[in-house]
Amino acid sequence: MKAARRQIAATTARRGRRRPAQGRLTRFCAFCLRETGSLVAKLVSLTAILALVVLALLDGREFVLNSIDPRLKHWIAERIGAEEITVGSVGFTLGEGADPAGLTLNDVRIGGGEGPSLSLPRIATGFQVLGGLQGALRPTSIALDGIALDLIRAETGALTLSADRAGAGAPVPLLGAGGGGGADFEAMLDAAAIFGRLEALSRLQRVDLVGADITYHDGRAGRRWVARDASAYLERGAGRLNASVTATLSDGQGASVPVQATIQRQEAAGITRYAVRFDNARPGDVAAQVALLEFLALVDAPVSGALAAEFSDAGNLLALSGALRMGAGALRPTPEREIAFDAASVYFSYDPRSDRFRLDSLDLVTERGSLRADGVVLVDRDATGAVAALVSQLDLYQVALAGTEGAPIVFRNGRAVTRLTRSPFTIEIGTLSLRDGDTRVSLSGRARPEPEGWDVALDAGAVNLPRDRLMPLWPAELRPRLRTWLDERLEAGLVTEASLHLRQRGGAREIGLDFGFRDGVARILPRMPALVGARGTGQLIDGRFELVLDAGHTGPGQGAGVDLAGSRMLVADARARPSVAEIRLEGSGQIPQLLALVDNPPLRLPSRAGQGTDMATGRAEVVATLRLPLRDGLTDRDVEADVRATLSDVRSGSLVPGRVLAAETLKLNATNDTLEIAGTVRLDDVPLEARLARPLGPDAGPATVTGSLVVTPLSVAGLGIPLPEGSLEGQGTGRFALTLGPEGVPPAYSVDLPLSGLALSIPPLGWRKSAAAEGSLQLAGRLGPAPTVEDLRLGAPGLRIEGALDISGQRLEGARLSRLALGGWLDAPLRWRAGNPAKVAIEGGRIDLRRGLPPMAGLGGGGGGGGVALDFAPREVIVTDAIRLTDLRGSLATGQAPLGRFTAQVNGRAPLSGFLREGGEVFLQSEDGGAALRAAGLFRNAAGGTLRVSLAPGGGALSGVFSLQGSRVLSDATLARLLEGATVEGLARRAAAGGEGIAFADAQGRFAIADGRVTVSGARAVGPDLGVTISGTYDTVAGRLDMNGVLSPLYALNGMFERLPLIGRLLGGRPGEGLLGANFRITGSASEPQISVNPLSILTPGAIREIFAQGAPDAPGG
Repeated sequence: MKAARRQIAATTARRGRRRPAQGRLTRFCAFCLRETGSLVAKLVSLTAILALVVLALLDGREFVLNSIDPRLKHWIAERIGAEEITVGSVGFTLGEGADPAGLTLNDVRIGGGEGPSLSLPRIATGFQVLGGLQGALRPTSIALDGIALDLIRAETGALTLSADRAGAGAPVPLLGAGGGGGADFEAMLDAAAIFGRLEALSRLQRVDLVGADITYHDGRAGRRWVARDASAYLERGAGRLNASVTATLSDGQGASVPVQATIQRQEAAGITRYAVRFDNARPGDVAAQVALLEFLALVDAPVSGALAAEFSDAGNLLALSGALRMGAGALRPTPEREIAFDAASVYFSYDPRSDRFRLDSLDLVTERGSLRADGVVLVDRDATGAVAALVSQLDLYQVALAGTEGAPIVFRNGRAVTRLTRSPFTIEIGTLSLRDGDTRVSLSGRARPEPEGWDVALDAGAVNLPRDRLMPLWPAELRPRLRTWLDERLEAGLVTEASLHLRQRGGAREIGLDFGFRDGVARILPRMPALVGARGTGQLIDGRFELVLDAGHTGPGQGAGVDLAGSRMLVADARARPSVAEIRLEGSGQIPQLLALVDNPPLRLPSRAGQGTDMATGRAEVVATLRLPLRDGLTDRDVEADVRATLSDVRSGSLVPGRVLAAETLKLNATNDTLEIAGTVRLDDVPLEARLARPLGPDAGPATVTGSLVVTPLSVAGLGIPLPEGSLEGQGTGRFALTLGPEGVPPAYSVDLPLSGLALSIPPLGWRKSAAAEGSLQLAGRLGPAPTVEDLRLGAPGLRIEGALDISGQRLEGARLSRLALGGWLDAPLRWRAGNPAKVAIEGGRIDLRRGLPPMAGLGGGGGGGGVALDFAPREVIVTDAIRLTDLRGSLATGQAPLGRFTAQVNGRAPLSGFLREGGEVFLQSEDGGAALRAAGLFRNAAGGTLRVSLAPGGGALSGVFSLQGSRVLSDATLARLLEGATVEGLARRAAAGGEGIAFADAQGRFAIADGRVTVSGARAVGPDLGVTISGTYDTVAGRLDMNGVLSPLYALNGMFERLPLIGRLLGGRPGEGLLGANFRITGSASEPQISVNPLSILTPGAIREIFAQGAPDAPGG
């Protein structure tokens, strides 16, 4: 401003040296006065001459002279200095009483000479007759009617005046090219004094122009103005001179500008005052006439008003004042750029000494608002003295900023300092400050037009701006979707401080907005509780908008009281269609509060999860991220939700019906499609690592809980799964899954438990697993007041179980096993019911004795220390690959002797029965031993007899002893060949025949069965006719034999030596042999065996005979 004032002071100092505009005005006025005086003087002379002529002819009435002698016209022209003069007619009247006489000249044309050419339809004068008769004709008034004037401005700026419409007269130059030449202001004053110097005009008081036609040709602006029926007067009095012109100017294009101009000359004061009033003019036309107002040329709007100026006799401007009123238009610095307004008015005065304007009143109305102000405008001039810039200092006493809705925002106190530069056109705002109460708004910056658009740099600020002023002040075209969204959501609040930075150039716009706020009330989503007590900051950088909440909580409604400090809102690109907001809500409060908050539409997370907002207690720290388009008509699916929460001190009795779930800390994650809760929990004091996943939506599946748990006897009991005492020891880690069904339906569970680290035992089965052994256990069922195990799968060394458990009242009541595979010997379904005794049933499956009898120690007791009652009906019992017991039916019970009895079929063809003793010894008996042996494929030629077999317990190969009493051997080719080899022809024939065969009173021995091989040792069969001992193997799988023994014919006699005391062993050999016996061996295929007999051995006693015998294998167990 100091530089501006120095410039203004320098410009003011040049004021007296260079005033081209004022010189043009004074020269024009001087010309008019001088030429008018000269013209009037000529007309007075003409009138006086004509008056003297007609006075002699006048007889007291009006006299009309229709023609004048040419000689008279020539004589008159010489007297007035004109080349020629023509007068159509002359009329003269004598005044009555004090009235002056009158002379009227019609159709007058004066041409040539030093003055201008002139055509006048009518001239009327008034004068005193007496003076005329004395030769001193001095008119008191002159009226010119119908004069036509052409004012011509060439493109060079030269200005000429012509009063000859016929074009014969020479135009009168007013200004030279470029505005130079012509009279100056002093010449104008000298011309005005002509009325005093010319004796003929000494009594002239008034000159009137009536019905004048004035045409103004502006070659520089390319415009033409016409004034029809214009009027003017020039009036003189004592020491004063007044003039006035009234006309309506028309440009031929519909524009009509009424104009009234006056001039007042005070001779004593040496001051000339000019004033003009006009309506509906163009500001540029006004600026073209007044250099100080040349900035008006930038305005395109209809303007009406008045201007007044005072000049000294030296031509200096003493004062300028005016009032301008404009209608709707625009400030248009270039044809492409404009600043529109609806109306404007100003009352001003100009002080030439300080070169500044005083604005007494400035009113401006635009679409954006209105202002009323007063102040000063300093004129900044360039080196040529032309106005270069205007610097304003305004006091704003009413600024009404139009809002986008409702009443305008009014500020009643403000100040502005601006600078308007003409070339290049620039608007600079040094400062603009508005204040109303505690609210303050400020603005600074600049703007200038460019071909590509406005070049704008603005900085604005605001303090304590309430919401009802903020939103109306937000321009509707600035991020309109973001603005609409905030306008709908923001209900109250105060912007404590804000700063706006706007940069625009070449069509590119950069926006920066920073603000702080407090006491905010906003509704983030239409149907959720409002955010109240909001305090924080915000930022808008181009299209990126962000809000940060330092304090605030949810208001009344479902979910009230949740602290949301730390929440954020981000619109990454507010220019996009549609703009998408990301709202990050950070909240803390009680779990029911948070759940109630997110149970509002459109989220409704607990309701969609089938839970109530009271499903758990505790505290929650929540971060909820919502993504939603900034548009109306949002649906639930339009809002993308991602909720993450930390829950502490959690306790719930509804998540797992019938169970109490507690946790120190849980993590909650939720989206539109799923709800997840994870962490370390205690379910009825059982520690678990759990993760709940709940699909959301009308067609969503059930919720699931997955996790891991540490398995100990205590945790299994805590889950309501009862196990016999001592059946589980150690510690393992398993995984589980729960499926939460509809309300009232117990949740389904599944458990997958690796058994390493756990020791298991099932006493009724005689099975135990060490903690070091591997294995797996899978359980599935339902939890709740009455938990179930609907699917049990156990795999461990020596045991595989598949089935279900029956639990009642936290007690294990039974088991339904579709498969029990135990120790390789049992693979069968099993049913077990707790009790005393425990009841066990095996129906189907198989028992495999190929590895020996199983251990039976577990049969000594049942659950709870009671006994066991077993009913068994396996599909088969495998003895060897070729020997199977079918149709086995039996039962046993601990605490009785024998333990149990059973019946069966040997390979489905021979019945047998048996019983089981304490300790696991099995006894088998067949009343048709021969049939049993045939069915087993061991000896196809036996018939009858009672077969008894005793199987020893203890595992390993199946072994025992057998006996067969009262049997016969029929049609046995092998035996017959043995007897033939021993030269016992009679017995050989009997053995081969199918008759009575050979009878054996007793047969017994030891055996072992392993891998399909039957090993016989110490076996003997004796009868009256024959004694046989045999040892060896029979491979039932391959069907091959390797047997040896002794044949003792006539055993009734021969065997007597065996039984002799002391020497029986020496003479008779082993039991079943006699004094005389033949060694034999059978090898090869069972169907075609190879037989060898040593006939010499029959001649040797028993002890010596053993020398020739091959060693026989020992049966297991002896």
